[in-house]
Amino acid sequence: MARKRRSTTLHLPGIRSGLSVRDAQSAGGQPFALVASPDTGDHTVVLAVWPGTSPDLDLWCHSWLQSVELVSNSPDITAVTAVWDRNGDNEVARLGVTFRAAAKQHRDLDEHAVEIGRRLPNLLGSLAQSGLVSDPLPEERIAAWISDAYTGHLTADENIPTWPGCGPITPHETRDWFSHDGYVSASWVHQPADTVTPEVHAMLTQTNASRARVAITYRPTNEEGTMLERFLVSTTLTDFDAEPSTTTIRSEHLPLGARLAARRGFDRNAELFAASLGVGVLLPEHGTVAEHPSRPYHRTEEAA
Repeated sequence: MARKRRSTTLHLPGIRSGLSVRDAQSAGGQPFALVASPDTGDHTVVLAVWPGTSPDLDLWCHSWLQSVELVSNSPDITAVTAVWDRNGDNEVARLGVTFRAAAKQHRDLDEHAVEIGRRLPNLLGSLAQSGLVSDPLPEERIAAWISDAYTGHLTADENIPTWPGCGPITPHETRDWFSHDGYVSASWVHQPADTVTPEVHAMLTQTNASRARVAITYRPTNEEGTMLERFLVSTTLTDFDAEPSTTTIRSEHLPLGARLAARRGFDRNAELFAASLGVGVLLPEHGTVAEHPSRPYHRTEEAA
């Protein structure tokens, strides 16, 4: 009897595209992992990033914008997702850089890993010039990051789940929220995206929720596809065994424009959660709804 082949694809709630991963090495000998969405030919490098001089969130925002400008002259970069995550008193930042395999041979993950590895030192150098220290994450650290987001705690090194198993064990989505392994998350989309200024960004991350994550995705927007601009800004709040309060999002301390621009991710909380991790999940193409997340949507009984 033939042995059943073990799956190497990660399936996240709300996402129709499975994700695979491959460890690779840059031209400078630095290990990194490439997360692939075979359906669209998107391959993502995930970086741990932190400022070289100050943890001030306003400075982080300014540095991110400079970094996006530095990498925008690479036409195959289809998205850059900057993530700020606060879990209790612990704050981390991630940067997901997604390359779309334009050439046929680059749709092969191994071939594209060699090409991206050749260019990775220049990318890291451009980030360093803007004051950001960056570290490409290998497979086990990306898996640990995903597992931590869904389970609410860091996983010990010896217990890091395999790639296909690093998602939630018991996910469930309703119109208002997304529950995962005892935690409950709700997401908001900020549209227009420029209403999240550095000051607003700082307020959104310092909420009363146990965990808060702000993700900004930049996509090509001009005719040549060489300028990256804000495409999607989301805030995801997480609490244990209770729906996060909307008080902070509607706080009078936020400017009126920012309050009006924050829209609940009704029926799309699971896919917004996945996209906010910066691991190569892009909306709308990887989600189950073929519209920008800022568009009102109501999942019918048949679609649920």
